[in-house]
Amino acid sequence: MDRKEPAFVLFNNCKVVKGMHRGAIYDLERRDIHFVPNGLCDILIEYNKATIAHVKKDFDPSQWDVIDEYFQFLTKHDIIMFVDQAIVNNFTDMPGSFINPGEISNCLIEAGVNTNWEVILSELEKVGCQNLQVRLIEELGIADLDGLKNIWNNSHLTSIQLIAKNAAEVTAEYWRSFLSEQKRVNYLVVYEAPDYQSVSHETTGARVIYSKLNYKELLVSTVDFQNFSVNISSFLEAQKANLFYNKKLVINITGNVVKNLDNSKSYGIIGQCDLNEVFTTTDYMSFWDIGKDLIEGCRNCEMRYCCFDPREPMFENSTNNYRYSSGCICLSKQAQS
Repeated sequence: MDRKEPAFVLFNNCKVVKGMHRGAIYDLERRDIHFVPNGLCDILIEYNKATIAHVKKDFDPSQWDVIDEYFQFLTKHDIIMFVDQAIVNNFTDMPGSFINPGEISNCLIEAGVNTNWEVILSELEKVGCQNLQVRLIEELGIADLDGLKNIWNNSHLTSIQLIAKNAAEVTAEYWRSFLSEQKRVNYLVVYEAPDYQSVSHETTGARVIYSKLNYKELLVSTVDFQNFSVNISSFLEAQKANLFYNKKLVINITGNVVKNLDNSKSYGIIGQCDLNEVFTTTDYMSFWDIGKDLIEGCRNCEMRYCCFDPREPMFENSTNNYRYSSGCICLSKQAQS
């Protein structure tokens, strides 16, 4: 082996995930994903910290041009770096595991004009929840939104995703001002808009999406902002837990604590029940540890470590496996059809 030839090393923030029909490389720092052939995944998994010459040695010369294309792609997208062979083993894998000190890491709320935010925020603070997704199922005017903005500004929340119904008096200029003043909101979806548009806020970087879909259509459609999240914390969490259910509190429009918005079973009314008691004495946490690696069909999907799938996993005694009763809306499946 030529000791002068540099070895390639996969960047620590890039993770290779093989799927049934294709693979994916998660760029956790840039929050991006690259779909690649499983053959390239195999090379990165088996030959990381080797030289390109070493890789080619194990392949027929007829495949060397393809291998060269693979490495051009990896270099172009900053997925690998080249280093001296003498120091290649100094580069170690990403350490760590998912840790969230709060009892609840995130909360999903269906809200409207009459939502009691004082009660909700007080309960969320008790269980250490700082991340919120709010789905406004009623049309809120400027006065209502201004009130909401002020409430959130004085709260303990650190991150908010907002899904709002389009209103004639609430213009794009208003939303720009809203996001400038309420920097906790890093995601905004306006549904029932006249046209589709996707932009980033000029100062905060918050992603803003205008969708023509209505509320029900929005929740069942295959859209990346709804179902996928590529970042370090989600990737680590997905190794052992269910990304949608783990440490999540869900509150529907009537104030009932539920597992998800499609499940009508109530575990109490927010503000009238002890959340700690709900978590420890009921089956509310039963899906938290059922990650995609434990679910039939999902364990072979390249999106399994970034997919926020709200379907409820079911245990099937005949196969000793978890599965879903309904079909998958994952973008991966569409690509395979």
